[in-house]
Amino acid sequence: MALVPTMQANGIRVFGKFAVGPRKGDVATLTLGVALWPETAPGSRDALVAAMAEEYRGRHKRAVVQPVRLPIGPAVVAISGGEYHLPERDVRSQIKAEYQIPLPDGRSVVILSVIAESEDAWPAVAEATAKVAWSLRSGETS
Repeated sequence: MALVPTMQANGIRVFGKFAVGPRKGDVATLTLGVALWPETAPGSRDALVAAMAEEYRGRHKRAVVQPVRLPIGPAVVAISGGEYHLPERDVRSQIKAEYQIPLPDGRSVVILSVIAESEDAWPAVAEATAKVAWSLRSGETS
């Protein structure tokens, strides 16, 4: 509970863990937040999504990245994986599905990220993240 004010101040609206994948005990962490652009984004949301996809590809060389159309509007979807090295030679695998969705206001982007440590869980992670992304709606018309 002590983290809630900090999470809210950083645009995080939903955060939690849920069971995912074929093995008992596999869990994923879901984070859904809203970030503000420093200024109004230029051009159409489709053009913005194409630019966001290219930027994501540049930062995450091995990610599978593509523009998609959701009921809320155009979005970027990315699936990536990797290993993270923690102290004392602890190595953890991680699979991540992420959606970045510009909102009609031209100033905000929804970022939906689901992360799991099980490589076997990636199909379930992708499916669970897609279900959440497809359920999102905006109060404004797109």
